[in-house]
Amino acid sequence: MKVEIERERLLSNFEVFEHLKEIQRQNNWMAQQDNAKKPKRSLNPDLESITRDLSSYLSKTPVHIQSVDSITECMKDLSKYSLEKIEKLQIINSAPYSMVSLYSVIEECDQRFSEDEINDILEIIQTHFPIGEDASGEGNEEYDEDEVMVDQQEEEIVVTTT
Repeated sequence: MKVEIERERLLSNFEVFEHLKEIQRQNNWMAQQDNAKKPKRSLNPDLESITRDLSSYLSKTPVHIQSVDSITECMKDLSKYSLEKIEKLQIINSAPYSMVSLYSVIEECDQRFSEDEINDILEIIQTHFPIGEDASGEGNEEYDEDEVMVDQQEEEIVVTTT
C-alpha cells in the first residue's frame, strides 16, 4: 500500500470526546446504559467498551468545561504569540492554570516569552476555560489542576539500593 497524499491532522481531546459521544448516540449505547433492566446485546462490544472507558477518562479532564466557541476564541487570542501548533493543542487539552504547568507545555517558555506575556497567556486560558464553571452542562466533576498537582506530589517514592 502506498500513501498518495499524506495528511496530518491533530485532534484535541474535545474533538475526540465529541466524536465518541456521537458514536454512542448512533449505536444507542447511551440509552442502553440508562436502561439497565433490558441490556441489549451490542454488535461490537469491544468498540462499546473502548468508547465508554475513553469517554469516562476524558470527562475527568478539562474537556467538560470547553465548547467549540471557547476553543475558537482561545486559539484566536493565542495566535498573537509565536506558539507551535502542538503547543496550542497541548494548551487546549491540558488548560494549564499555573505558570509551572504552562512551562511544561511550552518548550523553552522562559526564554521565548517574558513574564508579562506568560501571565497574559495564563489569563487567556482562565478567561476561556474558567475553573468551576461547566460550559457544556454535562460535566460531572470539577477539574482542579492544583488538586491534581498536590496528589502527584503526595505519592511516595521508594528507592532501594543493593
